[in-house]
Amino acid sequence: MATNIIVKRYKSDSVYQRDAQKMRDQGYTVQSVTSEQPRSGCMRIILTGGLGALFWKPKPQLVVTYIRA
Repeated sequence: MATNIIVKRYKSDSVYQRDAQKMRDQGYTVQSVTSEQPRSGCMRIILTGGLGALFWKPKPQLVVTYIRA
C-alpha cells in the first residue's frame, strides 16, 4: 500500500489551523510539527544596517509533515 507524505510551511498558527482541517478532511494526519527560524534575507540586512538583522529576526515558521496511508 502506498503512503503519501506532504511537508508544508506556515507563517502563522491560524493559517496552519485552517489548512490542517482541510488536510484531515482529505484523510491526512499530522506526523510531526516543528518550529523553524528562517534566516534574515539580504534586504533585511541591508535595510537594518547589518547589526539590526541580529536583533529583528523574521517570525518563526511552522514546518508540518502530513501522512496518509
